[in-house]
Amino acid sequence: MTHQNRQLLKKRAQRRELYLGENIRAFLILDGSRIVGGEVISLSETGLAFVCEPQIDAELSIGRVVQLKLYYDARRYFMSSVEIRNKNVFTSQGLQYLRVGVSVLAGDQGSEKDEVDPRLNRVINLGAETSGFVEIENPIFFAEHEYFSLRAVHPDFILVAPLENRHFLLPGQPVQARFNIPGSPSFVEELIVNRSVPNQDSWSDDVLMLNFSQRTERTQAKLAKMCMIQKPQLHVQQIVDAGFPIPYLDFLLRVQFSPRDMTDSQAALLKPSFLAPRQYVSDQELKSARILSFYRQNTLIATMKLNFVPDVRQGSAFFGSGVYNHQFYRKSVVEILDFRHHPDYPLPSILVPIMQQCLRASIQADFSFLVFECTQQTENIFNRMGFMALKTRTAAPTDRCFVSLGIKHGLSDLTRGVHHDTWERVYKRLHAYLNRRHPLARNIA
Repeated sequence: MTHQNRQLLKKRAQRRELYLGENIRAFLILDGSRIVGGEVISLSETGLAFVCEPQIDAELSIGRVVQLKLYYDARRYFMSSVEIRNKNVFTSQGLQYLRVGVSVLAGDQGSEKDEVDPRLNRVINLGAETSGFVEIENPIFFAEHEYFSLRAVHPDFILVAPLENRHFLLPGQPVQARFNIPGSPSFVEELIVNRSVPNQDSWSDDVLMLNFSQRTERTQAKLAKMCMIQKPQLHVQQIVDAGFPIPYLDFLLRVQFSPRDMTDSQAALLKPSFLAPRQYVSDQELKSARILSFYRQNTLIATMKLNFVPDVRQGSAFFGSGVYNHQFYRKSVVEILDFRHHPDYPLPSILVPIMQQCLRASIQADFSFLVFECTQQTENIFNRMGFMALKTRTAAPTDRCFVSLGIKHGLSDLTRGVHHDTWERVYKRLHAYLNRRHPLARNIA
C-alpha cells in the first residue's frame, strides 16, 4: 500500500458519519440576519457536513466564509468561522436535500511552527512518552469520552494527541477536560478547542491545540510541576522563561547531610544569595558544623552549613558580631552559614524545602533557636514565616540583618503566630511529621 493510500484511509477513518435522528443542529449566519438551518450528517476534526433545503444553493458559493452556530442541545452551542468547501443536491425518500461541506477556520494552517503560531516556540515539549493525559467527554455525543496524551504545555494552552488517533472536536468548541498528570490529583479545566497542528517536527501528526478558557496560576503551577517530574533535564529557569510561575521543588529534591570537610566539584557552579550569604573566617573553628546539600538527580542545587552551637559564647559564628544578647546565653542555637545555590534554580523555588529541612534537623537535635543572616530587603519575607529580627550591638553595614526563630517546643508555638497561608505552605506538613506517633515499647513484640 502506498503512502498516499494510507493517508487517504487515515482521513476516511477520521470522518464520522451521523444519521439525522441524532439531531445535531447547525446554522449558517449569512448577510444581515439571514440564518440557514440544517442538521449535521458528517463530522471530522477539521469540519463537518450538514443537509438543508436546496433552495439556498445559489447563496452558498464555494469558498465563501460565514459564521456557523452549532447546537448540541437546546441551550448549548458554539460558533466558528467556516469556509464552504463542497456541496451537492441529492434525493432521499422522494425529497430533495442540499448537502454542504464546510471546514472550520482557526487561524494560520502553515506547515512551519512559526506560521502556525509564534507561541509554539515557547512550549515545553514533553514528547510522545509522557505519562500525562487528559480525558474529555464530548458533549455532542452520548456518554462518549476521548483520551489524549499530553505532548506539550504552555501557560495559555496545551498540545495533545488522541490516543486512538482520532477525535471529533471542532475548533471553537468549549470542552471540560480532566487532567491526570504526575505530581497532582486529577483536576478539571475548561478548555476551548483551537486547531489541529499536523506534521510538526517535534510532535506526531494530528496534534490538537486546546486553549485554557481562563488562565489560572494554580493550574500553571501543576503543569510546571509535571514538567519537572517528566523531564529531568529541565531546570526551573527554563520553566520560568516559558511563562510559568516558579514551581516549588519540595517534591523533587534529595537531601544529604555530610561531614563538614566534604568537597564537591559542582560547588563551584553555585552562587551566594540573600540567605546566609557569607562564609565566616571562623568556619575553621566550627567543630559541630555539618554540610546540608540538596540535589536534583545528580545536580547539586544548593548547599549550606548548619552550625550546631550548644552555647552561643563558644563555637558561634555570629557571637563576635554582637548578634546575641544575654537572653541567648546558655541557649542552644543552630546557625545557617554559607548558603549557595545553582543559578538555574531561583531561590524562591527552593526556599521552602530548605527551611523545612533546616527546621527538621534543628528540632530533632533538640535545639532552641534557628538563626541566620539575611538582607534588610528580605527580612520581611522571614518575618511572615515567624522569624524575629535580632539587633546587633556592633557597627555593621545597614543591609545586614539577622533573624531568629524559637523552636524550643517544636512548631507548636507557630500555629497561632504566622499567617494561615504561610502555615499551610511551610509548616503544616513538617508539624505533622514531627508530631507523628510512635509505637510504645510494650506494644512491640
